[in-house]
Amino acid sequence: MKDFIAIDTFIENGKVCERNCSRVMEVRGLYVHPVTRIIRLAKRRPSQPKLAELSLVAVNETLEFEKIDGLWFQMEYRRCGTDESGAGRLLVRKSQCDRKTIRRIVTEPQA
Repeated sequence: MKDFIAIDTFIENGKVCERNCSRVMEVRGLYVHPVTRIIRLAKRRPSQPKLAELSLVAVNETLEFEKIDGLWFQMEYRRCGTDESGAGRLLVRKSQCDRKTIRRIVTEPQA
């Protein structure tokens, strides 16, 4: 029975854990809840942490790719002043990217 259901369980930092031989680990699969003593099924943990999703890729000071509401756009700017912060830029052209461009944006390593 111990092979299928975690029996020796306790709550630590808000998570249900089990003592397995000399190790302490978060429960997986079926377990006996330490407070209610009811058999429960543990929630599945994500297999990999999600990577931060790109939303802006600056190629140079006048060309950027930006993700807006799930769609990628190519944004072309023109410099209007001598301000180095980029505040002196004017949007010249905004066009939606095709699949090939999106694939290139997402897969190429960013500097």
